[in-house]
Amino acid sequence: MSCQRDPQAGSPGHGSLGGMLVAVVGPCQDHPQWPGIRGGVERFVSGIPTLQAVCVAPPESTAESLQAAVGEALERGPNAVCLYVADPTGIGSCIELIGSRQALLVTMGRPINDPRVSAHVDINLPGAAELLGANLGRVAAGRRSYLLVHERSRGRLATECYNRFSAAAQRQYELTLLQAVDAAGSGRSPAELVEELLGRFPHAGMIVTLMPDVWLTARPGWRHELRELNRDYRFATLSAAPVLWSRLGTPDNPGEAAALVGPLDGEIGFAAVEIAVRLLLYDEQVPRRHTVSCELVTAASLNDFARRYAAAANGLDVSAYLPAAPVSGPVPGSSTQPLLGKADQGGQKTDQ
Repeated sequence: MSCQRDPQAGSPGHGSLGGMLVAVVGPCQDHPQWPGIRGGVERFVSGIPTLQAVCVAPPESTAESLQAAVGEALERGPNAVCLYVADPTGIGSCIELIGSRQALLVTMGRPINDPRVSAHVDINLPGAAELLGANLGRVAAGRRSYLLVHERSRGRLATECYNRFSAAAQRQYELTLLQAVDAAGSGRSPAELVEELLGRFPHAGMIVTLMPDVWLTARPGWRHELRELNRDYRFATLSAAPVLWSRLGTPDNPGEAAALVGPLDGEIGFAAVEIAVRLLLYDEQVPRRHTVSCELVTAASLNDFARRYAAAANGLDVSAYLPAAPVSGPVPGSSTQPLLGKADQGGQKTDQ
């Protein structure tokens, strides 16, 4: 899929961008963050008519599929490639392929220690874990206990998320941690561990998972099975992707999710293309590492978060993901048509 403008269209002040093409290679096509990331790319390009962008997402989350998507993007002859890294394993072949075409490389997602990467857009997951831990007592809403599934032994990032969450959660004196399990070292899937913990502690108030996939990829009927194990549990996790919003419910009718923590995904794509363009223009002030912050989302704050999420993604229609009424009225500062209108270059982001 592509997102591009007519290269003949002019824009005062951006003459030096004429003929420039940036390719954005996202995570797999059904990845819950991809529509938002792609919308952020569209939002940036919409403000610069002389700039083109092509967006490609692999059909599967495999190294082979990602490499094929990179090859497809490179066939367009881009000046720069913005590559989303979900799993650093096997990413070297993609970097080599991009380097062989002499295209500048900006990564998003997981950081890669490779000198061929010119800049990186990071998602502050450790900060998200700390934010959740610091607010756990509030989002628990009177519940006195919680369970924790983490991946501390998986690597540096997972360890930092666990440490930051635990340090903050330990200060929530009204809550008791009943049991914590390291999914990476258990030999069992996170879903199996969630089932086991809720079965062992049928009256636990909360279950926190520092990896969101267990909720994003749940099989049909699994939620009902968990309710049979623990009728009143609520969960919190490190993702605020739209596919999870309905789990929050409404302030008057709370759902099974007590809190979600994640970024405005449009800011990821927007920042990556902005940095790539600035590097191509030899901007010496461009940050080589840019961090997109995460937000705590509850049923009470969901509508506001959804409006800003849509705006950051160039007017992405998110109404179908809301648990109640759609976001009312047009999203301020955005367009419902991709790549039309003036880009809103604000957003939740910090440079390092």
